[in-house]
Amino acid sequence: MPVFRHYDKNIIGNTVLEPGEADAGVIAPLQDLGSHVHEGTHPGWELSEEESFRGVAVAADGNGRYGRISPYWQGVNAAVEAMRNVAAVGASPRALTDCLNYGNPEIPEQLWALAEGVRGIADTAKGVSVEGEPVPVISGNVSLYNGKPDKSAIDPTAVVSCVGVLQDTRKAVSMQLKKPESLLILIGPRKNECGGSLYYQLLEELTNAQRDSLLGSAVPESDFRQVSTEIAFVTDAISKGLVLSSHDISDGGLLMTLFEMTLPQRKLGGSIGMEIAMDPPPSSLRPDQVLFSETGGFVLEIDQKNKDAFMLLARKHGIDPLTIGKTSRKPILNIQMNGKLLLSEPIQELLTIWEEGLQTAW
Repeated sequence: MPVFRHYDKNIIGNTVLEPGEADAGVIAPLQDLGSHVHEGTHPGWELSEEESFRGVAVAADGNGRYGRISPYWQGVNAAVEAMRNVAAVGASPRALTDCLNYGNPEIPEQLWALAEGVRGIADTAKGVSVEGEPVPVISGNVSLYNGKPDKSAIDPTAVVSCVGVLQDTRKAVSMQLKKPESLLILIGPRKNECGGSLYYQLLEELTNAQRDSLLGSAVPESDFRQVSTEIAFVTDAISKGLVLSSHDISDGGLLMTLFEMTLPQRKLGGSIGMEIAMDPPPSSLRPDQVLFSETGGFVLEIDQKNKDAFMLLARKHGIDPLTIGKTSRKPILNIQMNGKLLLSEPIQELLTIWEEGLQTAW
């Protein structure tokens, strides 16, 4: 059970998407503007109905495991994933802020890690273009001299938050599956980028291997032009009402993304399954690499009646979507690749494991 479910996570009455429902939280701060200003307010505070539905999306990301391999790509991935997350709900990324968590800058290699992380964030802000403009870093903070009990430095970790803007919060989409018999579309190529992944971490734990002995080296290396194109396409498709649900691919890879889309939210859902058939698979990788590589991307749910319009829009953006399956009335997650069944598990059993994970860990 996520810890945040034990706390108030709404902002007055303006929360559109709560934590856990989507890759980013969404609020509509202008919906209740009149109740927060004094009587006789200047007419400039009066908004049209269209303006009142404008909203803000916020997400924060940072994977410290990547920092053990490459502080530079750790910074890049933190910024890229934060931008992907706000795009996944339909918002255009507008600004970044960072929290830099590093070791002792008086030690050369730890100072180098800090410099590399900052360089990664800066390159991402300049390299990812949203509507023809870079995404500025508008603020941040630094936490240095962080160490472990054995006096070694913590994993070099930049945590990056992104703020995005939605023109109409009524069009924001969550990650939860909406209906059976809809199509599931993969956006973004699959690469062998399992370095620092949850998959490798779990293999270490299951085999009682020495820490970092299975860390790997191939962390996700984002192509800024590709990221820009994917973000533009996903936000455009959502704004046109062509997307039912959306989820980015990150921690845990494609398999975790698919599972999280089946989860119930606000006590609704959890009854729609997936029939995934990747025949042929999206790359020449091994099945475990396809499912667990943390190369960024998106999985989108679309209505079958919108397939032609969706594919036409994808071509206009230079995107090559891959249909990997469909939703099902049976609450089961089925995955096959090259005609071989890899997974067939009831959603409820997977949900129970997921909800009890924190309790088991402690």
